[in-house]
Amino acid sequence: MKKLSILFLIMALGVTGIVFGQFTEQLSDTATLGLSGTVPQYVEITINANGAGTGLDLTQEETTAFEVATVTESGNTPYTVSANSPTGFTLQHETETGYAVTYTLFYGGVNVESNVGAVSTGTFGSATTKSITMTHGAVSTSDPSGTYSDTITFTISAD
Repeated sequence: MKKLSILFLIMALGVTGIVFGQFTEQLSDTATLGLSGTVPQYVEITINANGAGTGLDLTQEETTAFEVATVTESGNTPYTVSANSPTGFTLQHETETGYAVTYTLFYGGVNVESNVGAVSTGTFGSATTKSITMTHGAVSTSDPSGTYSDTITFTISAD
């Protein structure tokens, strides 16, 4: 029995030596941790009409551009601002088709009608405020009375 106990002791020491013998001394180690987040694209446009674009005196032509609104555009990504008019950038009579008054709209000094695809572009950063101005023609004395109007839609889109 004593021989058997010694044999087990020798085997245990041998196994322990084999297990511990596989490790080498290590005094330091490194590991990495990756961190990331996502910021979604953001664009915004606001228009502040000053009232000058309503109540226009269409009996008199106005050739000097006057401000009708300011627009503020902003985003955290490159963007494009476009403009669209359902009447083709004319003031249309409210009920009588074929009667219209021409006008020219400027967005930050850029003629909107000739730059329908992109009246403004920008990049990320602080908000930019621009002036919207216009000139307009006059009705003839034979044109019908009533309201002549147009609604322009400005769209800001991330590029």
